[in-house]
Amino acid sequence: MRYIKFGKINLDIFIPIVLIISYLGGFVGQLIMAYLAVFIHEAAHAFVALIFRCKVKRLYFLSFGTKIELEINIESRFSKCLIYAAGPLINFLVAIVTMFFMCNFNQEIMKAIVITNLCLGFFNLLPLSPLDGGEILSIFTYSRYGLFYSQKISHITFILVIILLSIISIPFALFYNNLSILILAIFLLFKDRKYEKAAFTNARNLYYRRARLIKKGYYGVREIVVLERLTLGDAFKLMDFDQYHLLIVLNDNMKIVHRLTESELLSALNDFGYGCTFKELITKSMNS
Repeated sequence: MRYIKFGKINLDIFIPIVLIISYLGGFVGQLIMAYLAVFIHEAAHAFVALIFRCKVKRLYFLSFGTKIELEINIESRFSKCLIYAAGPLINFLVAIVTMFFMCNFNQEIMKAIVITNLCLGFFNLLPLSPLDGGEILSIFTYSRYGLFYSQKISHITFILVIILLSIISIPFALFYNNLSILILAIFLLFKDRKYEKAAFTNARNLYYRRARLIKKGYYGVREIVVLERLTLGDAFKLMDFDQYHLLIVLNDNMKIVHRLTESELLSALNDFGYGCTFKELITKSMNS
């Protein structure tokens, strides 16, 4: 078990090891500064989310930063964009305020605060999922092009950004002996994107389902039972390549509260996103 849990708070068990290594290596100050920048970034997301009455599901204290898991169940694209943009914006604000007071405090420390916050802000604005820029991109492509093409745009954008960063890293490495951009490109390339890949694969399969059904003339049906507290994204990951799906939604008392076809699930994903729970979907359907 990697985390020690206190309710909604999860502590990474490797934090003490990282702190000891950073202290012995003489860079504990830089680590704490970066940690604070990430914490402020995540706190800004949570603050704006709470304004729009979204819920904070979990708070993670990781070895190299913090992560706040939110339940964003609002329909307004503008409000969602504000939530995701709040993190980078607060980092830019901290950098700007720090520059005004730079002359009154230790120059090196203040300069490090500015650089750390600027780098974190610009990094998170990259149009890559699950970074803030990627989430904002998905919000607009979802509503305009639908689920399948939204995932496709996200996938193509990821490849283009990695290629661009790799090209930019060459002169930095050769002439300035700086490998930071190359390390960033490698980090993004190997970052765990299993959820996004699974979603893209399933979106593609379901998108072409009708053509395969017409060609074969039949299809196997698979029933999936889910609890109403699960999200649409959780159910979407369970879809098989070569079966048609019917979803049966149960409450905590194991009673059937809703039935859903895979086409209805796709429509709901387009309208409400991966984070919407089945309970929220049922409530919205009843109110509409």
